[in-house]
Amino acid sequence: MRWLTTTWCLMVAALFAMPAASAQEAQFASLSERLAQVEAELARYRAGESCEVPCDGGSSWDCRTPGLVAGADLIFMRPYQTEGQTPDYDFEATPRLWLGWQRADGLGIRARWFEYDGTSNLPTAIINDLNMVTIDLELTDTFTLGSKWEGLFSGGFRYAHYEEVTAANPGPTDFLEVDSAYGLVLGVELYRHLRNNIYLFGLARGSAMYGKDVFDHGAVDQDVTFFITELQGGAEYRREICGTTYLFARAAVESQYWAGVSDNDTEDIGLLGFYFSLGLAR
Repeated sequence: MRWLTTTWCLMVAALFAMPAASAQEAQFASLSERLAQVEAELARYRAGESCEVPCDGGSSWDCRTPGLVAGADLIFMRPYQTEGQTPDYDFEATPRLWLGWQRADGLGIRARWFEYDGTSNLPTAIINDLNMVTIDLELTDTFTLGSKWEGLFSGGFRYAHYEEVTAANPGPTDFLEVDSAYGLVLGVELYRHLRNNIYLFGLARGSAMYGKDVFDHGAVDQDVTFFITELQGGAEYRREICGTTYLFARAAVESQYWAGVSDNDTEDIGLLGFYFSLGLAR
């Protein structure tokens, strides 16, 4: 009967050993899965994608991927002038386009084009027609303020053109034109995460412009200066495509103030309106 006792003892020992073996196998499986995760993270790091941000509408500027940024605004604006020389203008549809490239660390380059072209409905208006153009080439850089605020600094060079016509059928002495002006432009944008995919934002941009030749109602003036100030504020909806790349839609109000450029006695003129925007950002 000794062999029966020995067999019984071995079966009991094996029974008690089975949970330990199962636990050890589970531990090895867990370690294997963790090793696979580490290897995947290492592969993403080597590929330059070490920081992965979920597409949940939260702040995404703490870690970005390099790539294209672009946008298009459809703006509806009308002019105002300090001597009241722009009566009965409608809100004209005005385009603005920008295109750029942003690095993974937030530094980027951006080009932007804007043009306003409006005509008064009043034939006796002193300023019957207006044309205003700006073209910018900027460096940009992003920053964060706490967990709710995001920002972008911009700075670079600006080209501007300004023309006002003072007759329905203009002749050589019926217009004022700043043919080409150049200067520096600086700006800051702030975004505040509100909830889900909704952000509030504000923008301020200013430039000091220097023009060589001004055709002033038949005369030619030289070496003139004027200033352009832009303010925007509104709401933005973001839809992330993957990681930190997202599409956006904006609705906002905007004002532009061109100081010291209108009329032949350096009056100020401004544009006021609202716009809708679509674009791609990071």
